[in-house]
Amino acid sequence: MQSTDKVTRILMLYQQLSQGNIVNKTAFTVENQITERTFERDIDDIRLFLSDSYATTELVYDKFIDGYKFTGCQKKTFTEFEFLVISKVLFASKALRKDEMIGTVNALQSELPKHSQERVKHLLDNEIFHYQSPSHDKAIIKMCWDLVQSILRKVQIELIYEKQDKKLIERTIFPESVIFFDYYFYLIAYLPEEYRQPVFYRLDRIKEFRIIEHVNVDRCIDVAERRKKLQKMYAGKECLVKFKCNQIVVEKTIAIFPDAVVVGEYDSGVIMEAKVLDKSFIRWTVGRLDAIEVLEPQNIRQMIKEKITALYKKYK
Repeated sequence: MQSTDKVTRILMLYQQLSQGNIVNKTAFTVENQITERTFERDIDDIRLFLSDSYATTELVYDKFIDGYKFTGCQKKTFTEFEFLVISKVLFASKALRKDEMIGTVNALQSELPKHSQERVKHLLDNEIFHYQSPSHDKAIIKMCWDLVQSILRKVQIELIYEKQDKKLIERTIFPESVIFFDYYFYLIAYLPEEYRQPVFYRLDRIKEFRIIEHVNVDRCIDVAERRKKLQKMYAGKECLVKFKCNQIVVEKTIAIFPDAVVVGEYDSGVIMEAKVLDKSFIRWTVGRLDAIEVLEPQNIRQMIKEKITALYKKYK
């Protein structure tokens, strides 16, 4: 078997190290049909390259694992397939105005190595050509960033908000988090008089906002935990519900309510329990009446009955 040429061998060695692998001297020399002295020269060449390029990584030998490895900070290269997946998700979200979408995709593309940029240049041309801005046609990125800065600074803000009926209202709030859900960005906030219950504002409907003051509030709300119980951007009070779930939608239901647990079975599905926010859960359930039946608590069943009755009267 012929030994691997030097350039190929060093590139292979560097790639293994860059991927976080441990390189054992004996294994590498046998695999590439080289002497230990040649391997050591290859190691010296890589160390010299790291030194000349002022890299933040260091190539060291670890005697406990009997191998060579990189230590220190390593910047992971942004790959073409990561660019493709992220871009596809962005286009599917339909969240940004067309100029913002194109700018964001171009910024992602610029993070690719030069040769990769050329290869993917026309990959999304069709997506860009057919992409349509959301109906509100509002710029979102700057608003999103400004609100996040307000959250980090823990300030109280006053905003002017356009409701669904086009009526403008003023609110003083504590901004808590910005999230994305069903094609829209939302600001989760709390009113000063009832900090425990969140309110939601679509970013595209916020006409303007201004900082009032810095407020030291004990922020004990876990937004990530609350989001598990949240659907359709309707909040409500937290409660435990038990419901029948048709087998066809079990997987999707668990994806929506990740803390839900199966507590029983019936002919065509399972019985589940989950902690939810009541108004949010009712809105979600009404759209799935053929697959979901709420068993407990009775007040949730009653509210669902009232919604069904109202819908029946509308289509009677």
